[in-house]
Amino acid sequence: MINTVCQACSGDGYTPQPLFSVVDNEPHTAVRPRPCRWCGKTGTRRGIRPRD
Repeated sequence: MINTVCQACSGDGYTPQPLFSVVDNEPHTAVRPRPCRWCGKTGTRRGIRPRD
């Protein structure tokens, strides 16, 4: 089994989680990294099975 790059997080191990925030009484979108659910923060997934 050959590991492949996780396509959900592009190999970072984290996915962006948008959050609403207020700075100086103005609404903004803040981005907080969240651990990737697909790869478990490794950035890789089990994928390709080479043929014999």
